[in-house]
Amino acid sequence: MIVRQILELFRRGGDYKPLPTFQAELNRQCKIIAAPAFLVGLFSWLPYIELDINLYPQLPLLPYLRVGLTIVGALCLILFLTPFSRKKSYYLLLFFVIYLESATALILGLVTADPAYMGGFSFLILILPILPFQKKHTLTILGASLIIFLAVGAPLHMNFKSWYQLYGGYNLIAALAVSLLAVFLLDNIRKQCYENHCAVHKVNEELQETFQELRNINEELGRTSLELSGKNEELRDANEIKSELLGIAAHDLRNPLQVIIGNTGLLQEKMKDDPTTFQKLNMINKSSDKILKLITNLLETSSIDNGKLKMKAIPLDVGQLAEIVVKDMRHVAEKKGQTILLTFQKGCVVAGDKMMLQQVMENLISNAIKFSPFEKTIWVTVEYDERSRDNSAARGGSIITFSVRDVGPGLTIEDRSKLYGKFQRLSARPTGGETSTGLGLSIIKGLVLLHGGAIRVESEPGKGSVFSVDLPVSREEATV
Repeated sequence: MIVRQILELFRRGGDYKPLPTFQAELNRQCKIIAAPAFLVGLFSWLPYIELDINLYPQLPLLPYLRVGLTIVGALCLILFLTPFSRKKSYYLLLFFVIYLESATALILGLVTADPAYMGGFSFLILILPILPFQKKHTLTILGASLIIFLAVGAPLHMNFKSWYQLYGGYNLIAALAVSLLAVFLLDNIRKQCYENHCAVHKVNEELQETFQELRNINEELGRTSLELSGKNEELRDANEIKSELLGIAAHDLRNPLQVIIGNTGLLQEKMKDDPTTFQKLNMINKSSDKILKLITNLLETSSIDNGKLKMKAIPLDVGQLAEIVVKDMRHVAEKKGQTILLTFQKGCVVAGDKMMLQQVMENLISNAIKFSPFEKTIWVTVEYDERSRDNSAARGGSIITFSVRDVGPGLTIEDRSKLYGKFQRLSARPTGGETSTGLGLSIIKGLVLLHGGAIRVESEPGKGSVFSVDLPVSREEATV
């Protein structure tokens, strides 16, 4: 049982919870070694009783002291087995050691430091500091034992000089010096270990509390994550329903709007002689056209977001396509006295959808016209660029760059942060009273990404803007 307790103490190690006081810790240690000590007291001196009677028949007290140690050991063992006294193991062991040291010192004094007993007394002095007693108790026992030894031996005419020379005086003094040194050292070590253990245990408890808090937070985050996942699923379903309804509504509105635009156009032809009616029909036509463009943009945006927009990729010459677009857009620029200059390299072939790329070019050139002042120049370039760029188009090798440069108001830092967002209003305003849905650049970016390309912008406030679209080169020959 005792051996199991000692092994369990080593096995628990850092898991052992230190007791609230140093005295309580000493009591715990005494509880571990008390029972073996009491058993030793029961049997250790009994074999020497007959030897004492033969050697010192004139000292009948010696056998009684021997028997007394056995009685004290038995009494302490009985008390140790009771629950109440077991909690006082420190004082039981202290009482036992006091009797042991006192009886030993008294015996040595009575037999005038017989060398047969001196070795045992020196051994007890060396063992005393190892016992888990308070320093004051250990020093008191040690001092009292020496006083008893000398006080009893002196009246019996102990020959200290011959004893000192013949029977180990040096050994006793050495044992006493080592014992005193060990008392102070071991006491400090015990206290320091106890304090360190308490500090480590306190930190460990704080860490355990922190870990528990983190576990609770993690569990809460897990529950929140599940809730958010459910909410996201609901939002996705709602968004799909919204997109579907929007698509249905927009699709159903396109045909009536086209009818309105067509009929107002015919009426305008017939009402040229009536300026008032012609003006009102023109306003209806323009408003319907704006609504139709908005609906078209909404449908395209919805298709891109839902991944339903499919491209029909064929080899296209970007320069030739840009030439067609610029030709179609010149009449719009001429209304503001603007000039569009196109430069392109031959053989700039990409794999793309003609309608989609044409829409990208028209949007970028239309924006340049819209935000450039009257009578200014817009530069459109198409070039074959073999330089590596930090975008998705460059990862596959060479790229074709389509650029549109204007001398408009440029972009602020805030404008850049929301440039490709939906329904975003930028700080720049059209110079000819044109309107904007805020979807154009969002659609352009989606179409460019479908082609495995990238869109980028270079701009400073007051210095115009350059929008560039990078597309991966196709090694096939252009069919368009």
